[in-house]
Parts: sequence; C-alpha cells; structure tokens
Amino acid sequence: MLYCERCRKLFEDNEANRAGKCPVCRKARLRGPADNDPVFILSHNAFMSPGIEDILKRNGIPCIMQGEVGGGILYLGYAFEFFRFYVPYGAYDKSRELLADYLEGAPEEPEAEPEGERADE
Repeated sequence: MLYCERCRKLFEDNEANRAGKCPVCRKARLRGPADNDPVFILSHNAFMSPGIEDILKRNGIPCIMQGEVGGGILYLGYAFEFFRFYVPYGAYDKSRELLADYLEGAPEEPEAEPEGERADE
C-alpha cells in the first residue's frame, strides 16, 4: 500500500502510483505508510457515526472523527452532517473487520473527497 500525507488515504502499490502524485489531490507524492499514520477508513452520516466511534474506541483503536457539513445543514439540521473517520495504519485492517458487521445492511455512503483538496484547485 502507498499513502498520501495530505489526503490521508491509501492506494494500491503499483507502478503508476509509485511514479506519480496522489490520484486524489494531485499535489503530494505517495510513500509507504507508517504504523501511526492516520488513514481514512470511511465517511458516514450523523446517525451511524456515534456507533462507529464507539466500536473503535471499545476495541482500543484511536480514531479521529472529523465533521463535514452537508449543504443542507442550515435548513434540515443534523441529518445531513457526515463524519470522516481516520485510524492509525497499524489498526486499519482490524478496524475494517470490526466495522464490517456493524455496517452490514446500512445504506452505503459516498466516499468523500478530502475537504479543500480537490484536483481542480
């Protein structure tokens, strides 16, 4: 796996990724992740996010829960708020396993682009 420090996302370790810049932000070079690098694991709505955070913390996995306000929050409230979750790379696989059962059957959320870091900027 390769890691972007700016986006905090993982990418396949292939020739194209090793040679170029991050496919998301197009600004940072990719490198191998360290065990303590914060890695994006998922983005989910405000209703599911407290449960996600609880599962990770109960299993001793530190996480960063970063809010991203949806466009309709001023009119419709909390329902349109989403949260991005980051876990240490060393706990990435375990986190995915733990969350798989909890999220099974939940509506899938679109993967969010890192805030303010779009390739067209």
